[in-house]
Amino acid sequence: MEYKRFRIPNRDVKLTEFEASITRTHSFQRLFYLKQLGLVHYVYPCATHTRAGHSIECLDEANNILESIGVSYKDECWTEVRMAALLHDIGHIPFSHTLEDENVVFDRHDKADRILKVLNKLKSEVVPETKRYNSKSRTNNFIHILK
Repeated sequence: MEYKRFRIPNRDVKLTEFEASITRTHSFQRLFYLKQLGLVHYVYPCATHTRAGHSIECLDEANNILESIGVSYKDECWTEVRMAALLHDIGHIPFSHTLEDENVVFDRHDKADRILKVLNKLKSEVVPETKRYNSKSRTNNFIHILK
């Protein structure tokens, strides 16, 4: 299987072409501008993790778990587990936990209606790029999961 390499501190994360196409969407790219730790970088200057970097790192950790339990890329759940790890923060907004959980200004990012809205937007961005995939491939099957 061919991979794209994504460099994060201390290691390279291998992304499939489909996963890399997800990271090139506007919906995912905006996560590079959202701080994982809010305003903590004002107290700890090196605490500058972004939600995108965190999500890519989660994909790598999910892959490590899959490998440790003997699941390979040939197994049916491999793509779904990796994609769930990559997209778990896709619905976040700036300061989302403060605005959603503490002050309840907005609905929570993990509510079904908000997740569906974000995934539908993501789907509209990804579908044109997935035209090059074989219709029988599991990556195209994942598009159906986004429905």
